Parts: sequence; C-alpha cells; structure tokens
Amino acid sequence: MLIDIEPTSHAVRVDQDGFDALRAGTDPDAALAVSAARLGPALAVIDDPVVTLTLTVTGAHTRLEHRGWVGSDTATLLVALRPELFQLVTMPPAFLTSALVRLTRMRPRRPDDDGPDFGWELAADWAGGSHRLVASDGRDGLRLVDPVDGTPRPVSNTAAYRILSTLLPTDAELTG
Repeated sequence: MLIDIEPTSHAVRVDQDGFDALRAGTDPDAALAVSAARLGPALAVIDDPVVTLTLTVTGAHTRLEHRGWVGSDTATLLVALRPELFQLVTMPPAFLTSALVRLTRMRPRRPDDDGPDFGWELAADWAGGSHRLVASDGRDGLRLVDPVDGTPRPVSNTAAYRILSTLLPTDAELTG
C-alpha cells in the first residue's frame, strides 16, 4: 500500500490499495494522510458525487485511466501518473475543463509534428443521464467522434475546449 504526501505541496500520491485505504479510513496511515493533506472535501465528493468521470487516454505504449467525482463545490480527480500510481487532485468545478484538457494531452500541432498519437474517451455519468466524448489526436489533427453517426470529425483545440466545458450536466439535466 502506498500513501505518500509531499511535505511542501501536500500532493497525495497513492496506489490502488492506498486509495482504497483513504476511502475506508480504517488504516492509521490513511487517517493521518486525510488529516495532514486536508482531504475531507475530496473524500466527501468521492463518497457522494453529483457526476462521476472516467477519462481513458491511450497511446502507442501507454493506457491511463483517470477517474473523477464532481459535486457542487468540489471536483476531485484521481490522476493516473502511470498505470499503478495516482495523484489526488482537488479543485473547484470551474477548473475541471482545464484539467481535462491537460489530461487528454491536447495541444497545438504543426504540420511536421511527428509526436505521438493519442486517443481518449471521456464519460460523465449522473443519476438519469450521461455524456460521452471520444477523440483521436495525431498527425491529422484533433478529431471528435460524431455521437450520431460515429464518424471522426476534425475539430480545433478551441472547439474541443468549448465542448469539454459543456460536459457537466445542466441543472435541467440533473433535475430532469
């Protein structure tokens, strides 16, 4: 089990067992970590989210699954740093779109950019509904899969950012 708190920034890194121990609150090291890193709001939203998120990013040699929980005042992400190591990140929901952009690895590309290609799938689920986005990002640019006919369509990074910013449900979708 790994629960590591960086002393200066209070960044919390865990493996899956460490994350489970934080949630259960029964392990003495986990209880100390919750107190030292002020994880109360993060764990509260994990235990009772309005929306849950799953972001899977896949490249030629990597597959990372990030998870998230969003409440009215707090968003918590369990960011996969590598397949067996995670970092808990807590923020106001208003910053979630920026965090998702970083995690999807979207970036401007030049025509001669031979950087790695990535695909990602983002799912947001809540009681009574869900939103899904599927994308590929490579030499041919960013493409989002059309939810109606399944065709990958070219999109600018700006347009993708705007679409990501509408991922969370509206009040009408939550009460509907």
